[in-house]
Amino acid sequence: MEHEDELTIEELQEILNEEHQETQRNVSPAEQEEDERGPMPTSAIKDLLKKWDAVRAMISSKVNSFIDMLKKP
Repeated sequence: MEHEDELTIEELQEILNEEHQETQRNVSPAEQEEDERGPMPTSAIKDLLKKWDAVRAMISSKVNSFIDMLKKP
């Protein structure tokens, strides 16, 4: 790339701003709301993971019971 073909900082900033505006137009209302609320607290993430582990354990238990039932003649 020739030196005269390189973009200036202002041109790069303008491109970045245009891309950001395009991205914002494509963001769903739920995603916008999430951005406005900020990041999820670590405690909420830990609570969510505990609940997911309980769901996983329950499903695993049900599947294992179903498999055992199928094995019986």
